[in-house]
Amino acid sequence: MSQIVIFGIGRGADVASRYFQSDSPHEVIAYTVDDAYADRKEFMGRPVIPFSRVEKEVPPGECQMFVPMGFQAMNTLRSEKYHAARAKGYRLE
Repeated sequence: MSQIVIFGIGRGADVASRYFQSDSPHEVIAYTVDDAYADRKEFMGRPVIPFSRVEKEVPPGECQMFVPMGFQAMNTLRSEKYHAARAKGYRLE
């Protein structure tokens, strides 16, 4: 079983979490968001980690990251977050 950090704490993260829990060999261990949106410490029973610190708290060698995005500016935003996570060393699920 591999461990997953999900980028976001909105509807996409909620849906992705449910799929990972019920229909995959992955375990969601945390969520990460841009620092400006880190206004809570927990989401769906897991920690919320500011993106600026995620690689320190959950090293990329220990888990993968998943970046679900909504429809608003979806491709641009997903591309930005994908490349930012890759730059930190994460494999993307």
